[in-house]
Amino acid sequence: VYESYRRVSALFPSLARFGIGRLAYRNAFDSLPQRSRDEQLAFWPTPSMARSQRDEWAEAPVAMRQALELKSLGDRPLVVVTAARDSVEGWMPLQAELKRLSTNGVQRVLQQATHTSIIENETDSAGSVEAIRDVVIAARARGSLPR
Repeated sequence: VYESYRRVSALFPSLARFGIGRLAYRNAFDSLPQRSRDEQLAFWPTPSMARSQRDEWAEAPVAMRQALELKSLGDRPLVVVTAARDSVEGWMPLQAELKRLSTNGVQRVLQQATHTSIIENETDSAGSVEAIRDVVIAARARGSLPR
């Protein structure tokens, strides 16, 4: 899947110059507040964003190799936020395994959230915000995460 997307993303900048991005994203971000939605729709269809996506996917193999080499985060606080709804088979056990990278790691499963709703939906994103806040507090205090 990643390799296919990497290849296709090479076309994104050219397609964006022809306005294809405006068509692709016209119904995106509907759950965001109006101002946030307008900001996303102003940026996502642009050639600049398309180049950024292309470049990100071009480096995906390097990032994947680096991720495989990572064996431990020590006792650094880590919260793995997992969106359970519509997850592909095998995803949940992989997410559960991520928390083991830290002796101070926890997993929080959001049963009704999707991959994008943990960012775009106000209710679902509250779990992401809470996780970020908990990690910052634990890192500053050099303490444990709330379980």
